[in-house]
Amino acid sequence: MTARKYQSDNIGVYYVTSPERSDEQKVEARWTIARLWSEYQTANPYLKGMSVYQAIYNAHLRQSFGRKAPAEISAFDLDRLQLDDMKGKSPKSIANALELLRRIVNFGVRRGLCPGPNFTIQLPRVNNEKTEDLAAEELARLVEVLDGHLEVRSAYMAGAAMMKLALLTGMRRGEMFRLKWSDLDFHRNNILLREPKGGRNVVIPMSNYTRRLFQRLDDPPGSEYVFPGAGGGQRRDIRTQINALKAEAGLPADFRPLHGLRHVFASGLISSGVEFQIVQRLLTHKGGTVTHRYAHIRDDALRAAAELAGRLIEPAQN
Repeated sequence: MTARKYQSDNIGVYYVTSPERSDEQKVEARWTIARLWSEYQTANPYLKGMSVYQAIYNAHLRQSFGRKAPAEISAFDLDRLQLDDMKGKSPKSIANALELLRRIVNFGVRRGLCPGPNFTIQLPRVNNEKTEDLAAEELARLVEVLDGHLEVRSAYMAGAAMMKLALLTGMRRGEMFRLKWSDLDFHRNNILLREPKGGRNVVIPMSNYTRRLFQRLDDPPGSEYVFPGAGGGQRRDIRTQINALKAEAGLPADFRPLHGLRHVFASGLISSGVEFQIVQRLLTHKGGTVTHRYAHIRDDALRAAAELAGRLIEPAQN
């Protein structure tokens, strides 16, 4: 029996050769974008956001690039993707599709499965600096809607509590999804945030307003999570509830219900004179130079800012 060898054709597609191997079998063994994408998913089973990447691949890459090997991709193919296939899409959507394509190609190249194209996949420039805020009247309507649902314990109570919590603490959606009752220290008035965007667990102060919000919630039997999902496990989605609450409050169509309220939290504190470094720490922003700048801030200053966040929305509740 002849030993198996790895060889490549003139476009750099790697396959295993043997005397019996037909041209059809060689085609099946090509490391196409579709095959690399399947292998990438297998190698990264717990990658955060994989469902989003899958949707991007299915919508924008599978048909145009799925049967191509990376070395077969031309700059013209990318132009056609942007000008024809994704015509009318935002620069951010186009950048997401190209970034995923580049990630798949790099995955294959780094593992020696195939060579890449003879050019660099460039991403369009995207302005991600979108600061969202609410006018005083909009904030008043929102707080009234949220408190109304919390008062009657409606079917949207979880969404209302999460939106109120975002206003009071600036917490991210994922941080609220992972929040457990054991993370709430009512004795020291602290909240433990597990795996925030920056990395390590971090503790933020619990204001009296936030404490009262938690005390209005149930501790459901059989679940360790403050905002449990189906079956008491970790929640994965809250869009239906928060979008309904956003519509009921009459907020702008492009306002993001949770991330936007994180901006409202921050802008409210900064406009009220709170030092920028304190707001950064409350938002758990990470980074070497930033961390060094505000490492000296005392806990009482952070707690005072956390209390101020509650007082800023209190007039809207009266």
